[in-house]
Amino acid sequence: MKNYIVFFRILLFLRSTLLSNIFAKIQNMKFFTIGLWDYSETEYFNRLVDNNIEVFCDTRQNTDIKNEIYKFADTEELPYKLQELGIKYIHLSDLAPSKEIRNLQKTADIKAGITKEQRTELCSEFKNAYQREILDNFDLRKFINQLKGNKFKNIAIFCVEKNLNACHRSLIGLEIKRLGYTVEHIL
Repeated sequence: MKNYIVFFRILLFLRSTLLSNIFAKIQNMKFFTIGLWDYSETEYFNRLVDNNIEVFCDTRQNTDIKNEIYKFADTEELPYKLQELGIKYIHLSDLAPSKEIRNLQKTADIKAGITKEQRTELCSEFKNAYQREILDNFDLRKFINQLKGNKFKNIAIFCVEKNLNACHRSLIGLEIKRLGYTVEHIL
């Protein structure tokens, strides 16, 4: 009986893995998450081109960059540079965490005695509030269908944090994965 249960579990796992792979191939879309810090302008744009990015989704609330090294990611420059590369720029402010949600993380960082740059993961209060207030109110499936309708295949989800797990784009990526799409972190 024990062998039968093990065999059945293996069969279910293989079936679900196979179906996921087939579904992902049918979707023919791939999502990439991308941060900003610690990369030169050349490295940054080369990474987008190397991954054949067609749509760049900016999920920041504040799109102004004060650091001169990263000024290329400011909204005064970024959309034009992307256009030169043949990449469509979309500012998805509806996916940006509100100031109140960001303050939850700031409070957790202060309690932990770390800076934003030292953070390696989001606190549970941030994750819960972001899910409840942002993701639950954004029709991601509709947005993806719009991208699909325009025949886009490679989409970047952008915010500035270097560490994926310390940024809300990781939560967006998880939602996209739940819908059956591939998500890869490229910077």
